[in-house]
Amino acid sequence: MISIQRVLVPLDTGVHAPHVLDVARSMADAFGATLLVMHVIAAPIASEKRAIAEAEAKSWLAGLLDDSDRVQRHATVDCVFGTPGCEIARYATEHGADLIVMGTHSHGPTFQMATGSIAELVMGLSPCLVLAVKAEGMPATMLSDPPGTVAHL
Repeated sequence: MISIQRVLVPLDTGVHAPHVLDVARSMADAFGATLLVMHVIAAPIASEKRAIAEAEAKSWLAGLLDDSDRVQRHATVDCVFGTPGCEIARYATEHGADLIVMGTHSHGPTFQMATGSIAELVMGLSPCLVLAVKAEGMPATMLSDPPGTVAHL
């Protein structure tokens, strides 16, 4: 049987972050797990502005949490700097995550072939299970390129 004690939820500042967090909460509740909430700042930031960016990100993450996150799920928030996929996998390893719950982007396969997918990179690099959460309300037709595009040739 799979033991899930720590659920990592890396969030970006997109509009779907609350939905991804809700799914992570459900998974944490189902397994009685701790919730690790984190954000990766990817843009190069001057050293004198890093502390401010980190404080703002942690404040934003803390604002997404409610009392049940803090009390029942023992949620923590953290912020790291670097390449999102690599940093998420590294964080999962260092913090003993058993499950990563993360959002996907609504780009089609052609875009992902050209640029890569953070979720796919995390799946390849992480030591644990990864649950990719589709954006809430996104129709299935948005997940693939329309007929006639490069992906269909």
